Amino acid sequence: MHSKVRQMGMGLSMGCGEELPDLSVVIATLGGASLGETLRRLNSDSICPKEILVCIPEKEVDRIKAALADNVKIVVTSVYGQVAQRAVGLSLAKGSFVMQMDDDVFLESGSLAQLLSSLQKMGGGNIVAPLYKNPLDNRFITQFHSGIKGWLASVEAKLLCAAPWGLRRMGKLTPLGIGYWVDPRYIQQDQFEVDWLPGGCVICAREDLVIDNYYPLVGKAYTEDVVHSIKWRERGCRLWVVVTANCYTKVAPLILNSREIWCNFRARMYVASLLRGNRFRLAMWFLLYLLRRLLLALRLSL
Repeated sequence: MHSKVRQMGMGLSMGCGEELPDLSVVIATLGGASLGETLRRLNSDSICPKEILVCIPEKEVDRIKAALADNVKIVVTSVYGQVAQRAVGLSLAKGSFVMQMDDDVFLESGSLAQLLSSLQKMGGGNIVAPLYKNPLDNRFITQFHSGIKGWLASVEAKLLCAAPWGLRRMGKLTPLGIGYWVDPRYIQQDQFEVDWLPGGCVICAREDLVIDNYYPLVGKAYTEDVVHSIKWRERGCRLWVVVTANCYTKVAPLILNSREIWCNFRARMYVASLLRGNRFRLAMWFLLYLLRRLLLALRLSL
């Protein structure tokens, strides 16, 4: 894959101390409107990355309108696709530690230091990520429920997805490729080991990077984070959520057109094939998932 690196810093100051950690951040983007705010927040925390590599296809590079600090480098790629673009940036990262980040994720103040400190204490072979909050209401995106609602969720997860019952499914990845995230209200420790990590914000040591384009499907990279987690675990890496670190991202609505629904379903089938899961059970789960999202969209439109 061919790439060109452009230093496009505008001399903007970074609101962190003089000691920059040996950390590279890699962001794959198409130049969306949220990119500027993501970069600004990265460079306004208690610590700042030594370098931020923004990976964007050549035809989209003019969409970057944000004013850039001197630690930001634009990596112009010859490829499209989140995983492919990111792979180019990861191969160029110079830091001892590398964080991949989506262009619409904002870290809570102090959380970058928490993530980096946790990883440095754990050492190589460990991968860490923050919890996720909705910026609209400041609530954690994943919440486990008690009562009848929680019981029904556990019945579906157990019978259809072969997931553990109740809170025991937090952080688990089922043979169908269905990943369950964690609810910090039920976690006592500072780090919680999981089977998979969302790809929006993840840090690892450079020697643990997966730098190949591991996602073979064309189109939106549904479930790529699950595939990435599988690749890490095949190497013997352990995956952790740092409960004291938070980031913000908006919950993406389901795109209700036949092409995107097919891409989503095809990606989930691909993951199930990697895990040798039951595809018929996955198809039943996907129909229920699709029905719930359609009903939610209908309710919000009224």
